[in-house]
Amino acid sequence: MKKTVSLFIAVVCLIAALYSCGGTDAPGVSEPVSDVFSAAEVPEQSSAASEQSGVIDIPWEIPEDIENPSQGLELAESYSKEFGDAYIVVGIGTCEDADIVIPSTVDGKPVVEIADSAFFGNNDIKSVYCGNRVTEIGKFAFQECKKLKKVIIPDSVTSLKEQAFAMSGVEDLTMSDRITIMERAVFLDCDSLESIKLPYSLIVLTQETFQSCDLLKDVKIGPNVTTIERDVFASTALKTIRLPASVQSVNATAFKNTQLSSFEVDEDSAYYCTLDGVLYSKDLSILIAYPQLRGNYTIPDGVKMIDTNAFYKINYEVTLPDSMRTISETAFFGNHRDTYIINIKKGVSFIENYAFTCYEGRIMINFEGTEDEWNAIKKEEYWYAPYGGYSNQSTIVKCSDGNLTFNYTMQLG
Repeated sequence: MKKTVSLFIAVVCLIAALYSCGGTDAPGVSEPVSDVFSAAEVPEQSSAASEQSGVIDIPWEIPEDIENPSQGLELAESYSKEFGDAYIVVGIGTCEDADIVIPSTVDGKPVVEIADSAFFGNNDIKSVYCGNRVTEIGKFAFQECKKLKKVIIPDSVTSLKEQAFAMSGVEDLTMSDRITIMERAVFLDCDSLESIKLPYSLIVLTQETFQSCDLLKDVKIGPNVTTIERDVFASTALKTIRLPASVQSVNATAFKNTQLSSFEVDEDSAYYCTLDGVLYSKDLSILIAYPQLRGNYTIPDGVKMIDTNAFYKINYEVTLPDSMRTISETAFFGNHRDTYIINIKKGVSFIENYAFTCYEGRIMINFEGTEDEWNAIKKEEYWYAPYGGYSNQSTIVKCSDGNLTFNYTMQLG
């Protein structure tokens, strides 16, 4: 599609109007990702509305129709609760544009959705601007669009479905602040994406959202996110992450295989805090996550529990305090075939299944008590087995009066 100067000016003006309320940059303008949202980015809201929802509603007015949209896209009739009779984009059709502009309306009817797999594997598309009536981008809609570099998602969009942009070439991304749903692995394996500012209205960071985005190093989490699920940022270039006060639940595997050396937490958080960059519960009784790039560590006294997946890819020495009582499932997850050392005091009273995992590896436990005192600790049946039982490993417990060896052999069939 050949763009005229007037089209360029019209689109730029439209985009500026669309994003002025959400604090999102106009496309093509790059800006360093900051750690927190500024006061100017927070829309006004009555206290009653805030108490009812807990999430600030981003105001949005339907702008004028987009001029000169892409022609020839394959459409199907649909129905929208918001707009009534409508169309959805189901494929590229006869359109030959490399820079796709989804229309606002066709024959007077709004275009409200990009359907599942609509552009799956298309290697001609270089950029996408979603029309300002689109509310949802479907599953796999742009998956494996390797040449797709620039994506502009306007404030009409509230939902991105599973793997919508997975394995695409997206690197310049502007997202609607009204998005409340981002399903599993939306940006999985987007290996050109370096920074992201998450939508203001987003509540849950769903599993694998940015997994294997190799270059992703700057992330700004919105102030309404309450949950960070497993593998969200796994295998990225993250070196530090700041959790807003809204976060109530974190799966430590969200940050596995990263370059993370420290956590940061908003001081107003009622759920979490950090001590020397290590993530703890607010009362410092539970160790939630240990930055993977750190080495030997002595857990401070007062900590009573090591949470699930707290130590990942461990190949160093960890010393537990006298206050420690519970070691959770997969609390220590070692490098394949490596050895790691855990120093345990007598106070430990419960060890869950797979607490010490190191596929084909060896775990050395130094216990300050006797063999009888070790045996008296309550343990689940597979406390010394690798997670899921899919490998072999050896656990040696050195007690004050002798050694105990627990070998686990993978059980097939």
